Amino acid sequence: MPPYLDNWHMNSKDGLAALFFGVQGDQPTQTQYFTRMTLSSFPSRETGHNGAGWGLCWEPLGNVMGGTNTVAAYFRNVRWQQELYRRSDGSFSYDCTSDVVSTANNYWDSQNFQGYLEPTAWNALFLAAPRQALRITGKNANPANFIPTTPSRMRSGRRKYR
Repeated sequence: MPPYLDNWHMNSKDGLAALFFGVQGDQPTQTQYFTRMTLSSFPSRETGHNGAGWGLCWEPLGNVMGGTNTVAAYFRNVRWQQELYRRSDGSFSYDCTSDVVSTANNYWDSQNFQGYLEPTAWNALFLAAPRQALRITGKNANPANFIPTTPSRMRSGRRKYR
């Protein structure tokens, strides 16, 4: 299942698949495959045929299934963007150039993805991942699902499918 050549994350189906297989606990091959695909998707976070809300929500959590080093590698690549999304009151905005529906007229308007997916909530889930309090943030994760920590293995998802 190779990704689209111009759209790595496939509207976050890879992130959701990594999460699905990861919470099952006994699917390390599938979890690692989809986690690698999700890890390699950071350049296209703001693309998607229906806006980027799904990718911004599920991709970070899909990376959680690959272990703390995978999360650190992903966050290293997207931290600058996360900081631009963060508002001065601590909430997060949804500012996607590929979304056809504008959700706000000015900086302080309530912003969401198509009326029901709140950016502050999905960012809070990702930022709370180090606590590992929920299964989707790594609670009781199977270490067999974790991607080995060598830099070449971390990059292999993007290089293999390019």
